[in-house]
Amino acid sequence: MLQRRPRRGSLLSQAGFVIISASNTAPDLTRAGDPNQHPGYLRTAHNDEVQGAAAAKFAFEEMGVKKAATIHDGSLYAESLQGVFAKSFKEMGGEITTQEAVDPNGTDFKSVLTSIAAGEPEFIYMPIFVKAGSLIVNQAKQVPGLETVYLMAPMVCSHLMSPKALAMQLRVRSSPAPTLLPLAQIIKPCSCQNTRNYPV
Repeated sequence: MLQRRPRRGSLLSQAGFVIISASNTAPDLTRAGDPNQHPGYLRTAHNDEVQGAAAAKFAFEEMGVKKAATIHDGSLYAESLQGVFAKSFKEMGGEITTQEAVDPNGTDFKSVLTSIAAGEPEFIYMPIFVKAGSLIVNQAKQVPGLETVYLMAPMVCSHLMSPKALAMQLRVRSSPAPTLLPLAQIIKPCSCQNTRNYPV
């Protein structure tokens, strides 16, 4: 998830220490020959090149989606991940209608969502964090043209999902051919506890 590079990685590596991360996903951290890759640095999380490509393959091959849009918040994690998704999706023959950036501290995202709707995507990939993500998910319901669009937002809390969507999420995790629900069927009106009750 988070891509904070170990600032003292080179010093710890030189001292013979092993560093194991459960969350860093930046590809350069374990890419052979990269200046940010240090001996002894290991991780248990997959990197963005794996995760973004898997999301694109699922959207294109399993769901049959041909047009998609992405949203990122300028963070290294989100920008890298959506970039990999877009690249992989286009390589498979899909169309990326737009790649939008938002302010992670913003509160009104309707103009961005309206711009996205104009491109008529079938799918929105949004690997951003809960604060902005929860607001975007709720505001998207109010934007004409997004009612049947599928939304993949892996970092947005499950409190925003209806019981039907949560049941589907469990099946997604255990099924080799998962199914997602359109936005209009997924979201319930609420304020997510993890967002400290930001207005929705």
